[in-house]
Amino acid sequence: MPEKLQQTCSNQPVAESQVTRKIFTVSNILTLSRILMLPLTVFFLVRIPTLGRWPAIIVGTVMVITDILDGMLARKLNQISYYGMLADPIVDKIIILTFAITLIVLKIMSPWFILLIGTRYLLMLLVSSRALLKYGVVTRSNFIGRLSPLSWSIAFIVSVAEWRSGIQVLSIIKYVFLSIATVLTVVTTIAFVLKYKNLTIKPVNT
Repeated sequence: MPEKLQQTCSNQPVAESQVTRKIFTVSNILTLSRILMLPLTVFFLVRIPTLGRWPAIIVGTVMVITDILDGMLARKLNQISYYGMLADPIVDKIIILTFAITLIVLKIMSPWFILLIGTRYLLMLLVSSRALLKYGVVTRSNFIGRLSPLSWSIAFIVSVAEWRSGIQVLSIIKYVFLSIATVLTVVTTIAFVLKYKNLTIKPVNT
């Protein structure tokens, strides 16, 4: 491992001495719980016609809460780990893509959202892979970057609540969060790529 794990979207590197090698920490268990809840949420989404929308909304909301808590607890309890740094963003991407595809198949959301989200994650994957393999750097998003998947999660939940409900207020809230998520996705993706271009660490394979 490199001496410092540089965050490409933050000016504050994480020293290796501050990172634990433990896997079973409170924050990592929360991360794992999100991926375990994903199939259940998809099941509830597919069964909305028979079960109603509330089971999907409730489980989805719990997933959002655990996403907020895992990062907070990792810092507060000094449980920042190599596993969490790698697993948390991967889990976020899997969940967001799965939700987006499911809602598009169910015709709850427009197909263009998956194009936007997919493009973001593809660019981040390419940038992160090159940073790790060539520079020995683990890339991480800053606080604003973390808001992008969170805003999409909230937008998805509100979209489910608003779907065929006829409630105008929910429709307005849905479009507000979709707009926020779209802007954050574009801005943070550009910032992520530009920050990576400014890496000055000597390449590992030179």
